[in-house]
Amino acid sequence: MNKPPTEIFELLRTVIDTSRDNKHPVVHRIAAALRNLGIESVRDLVKPTVVTNYGVAYMEAALLGCGNFGLTSLHVLKTALAKHGLHLSMSDEEIRAA
Repeated sequence: MNKPPTEIFELLRTVIDTSRDNKHPVVHRIAAALRNLGIESVRDLVKPTVVTNYGVAYMEAALLGCGNFGLTSLHVLKTALAKHGLHLSMSDEEIRAA
């Protein structure tokens, strides 16, 4: 089972009950997408853009472009970020203030 980086996994635990096992399908899908995009921290995740194999893309579009990562995974990720006062595509100022 692929787990996202520890920092992001802890963030996801606030939304998904992973106490019984770490094999929740949404966690697996999010972990795979993050790995494919080279995202290793929450700071990487909340940046506005990410470099992909096809060039620079907005984070949300890049995530949705990953296989098996759909609207449900995106919703779970956004909900987890929101619980911590974060969101996708944060400005540098917002990131520094967080």
